[in-house]
Amino acid sequence: MIGTSGQPRPATRGPGSGAPSPEELAKLIEQAQSPRGPQAAPSALPALASVGCDASFCVRAVDDVLSVFEVLDEKSLPEGVSVKEEQVPSGPLAVRPLRHFLRFSAEGAARTALESELTKRFNGALPSGYQLLFLRGPAGNIRTLIGGPGLLNRSHLASAKLEQDEFGGGFRLALALSDEGKRLLTAATTALEQRRIVIVAGGEARSMPLVLEPITGGNLSITIKDKLEAEAVHKALAR
Repeated sequence: MIGTSGQPRPATRGPGSGAPSPEELAKLIEQAQSPRGPQAAPSALPALASVGCDASFCVRAVDDVLSVFEVLDEKSLPEGVSVKEEQVPSGPLAVRPLRHFLRFSAEGAARTALESELTKRFNGALPSGYQLLFLRGPAGNIRTLIGGPGLLNRSHLASAKLEQDEFGGGFRLALALSDEGKRLLTAATTALEQRRIVIVAGGEARSMPLVLEPITGGNLSITIKDKLEAEAVHKALAR
């Protein structure tokens, strides 16, 4: 496989290939935190100041190199969880041509229990401050990602406004940051340009935007389809 710098990339594991040893995992994490060639965005994750996160609201850096599937294989997945592979065009920061998703056969409390079981199996292998996250996608796909250092938490919110999303349907939470939140987000997104962040609200990953340029305005937004869920998340953030 050829990276964006034109140099061969090390082979990566896919589902079913078996979990790596602790030594292999340490090497994968080291690779994930190292610069990826002169044309790739430098890895800023180790240098970011980390804040404590809580379930109501957190913005994290995303480790977009180390895949959950480097550690979990299909044989180790709980019953009711399966792997879905999709062939996608390779972008400038693509690590592999196949994008892996999880599929859950259960919803509600049953799915929450499955996610909890996966989290227990996986989080012990991650560096301190990292977290396994689940992002709902179309057609029942669940994107499983690794959230890195916390960049913002609820203490950095100045306001949260709930409004109807006229374009995509559902409800939009417009989040305004405090002055300290603006400063932290500007610094973090300057370092994370061309990488992804994940916005967690109400205990769930809601959005994983690509940082195209530093975010300096101090405003973020997330969309939630279900009205009751949107109202519950808004209530938790507006306290």
